[in-house]
Amino acid sequence: MKERDEINPRGCKGCGDWCVMDGCAICTGDVLCGPCKGGYRREKTVRPTGMTDEILEFLDELRASGEINMCGAAEDLRWEYEGLDKKTSRAFLKYWIQTFGEEIR
Repeated sequence: MKERDEINPRGCKGCGDWCVMDGCAICTGDVLCGPCKGGYRREKTVRPTGMTDEILEFLDELRASGEINMCGAAEDLRWEYEGLDKKTSRAFLKYWIQTFGEEIR
C-alpha cells in the first residue's frame, strides 16, 4: 500500500477519511472514497443544542442495561429529563445513535 502523502495528502476530497485497506479507492489514487462516490456518506454530525455529556452517559447506561430497545429511548429521555419535548428528545437520540462508539462526541 502506498503512503498517504504519495497519493493525496488530504485523503478523500468528500470526507477527508483514510481507508486502511489495500486497494481502496483513496489509496489507489481516486479522489473520492466509495461512500462519497455513491452519495451515501453522512454529513458530519453536529451536537444538538442542549445535549450534555450527562444525557449521553444516560443513554449509554440505558443501552448497557438491556432494559429497552434503544429505538424507543426518546421516551425514556423525556421521562428522565423533564421539560424535553418529543422533537428534542428524538434529536438527542439520533445524535447518540450516529456517534455511538466514537471516542469524541
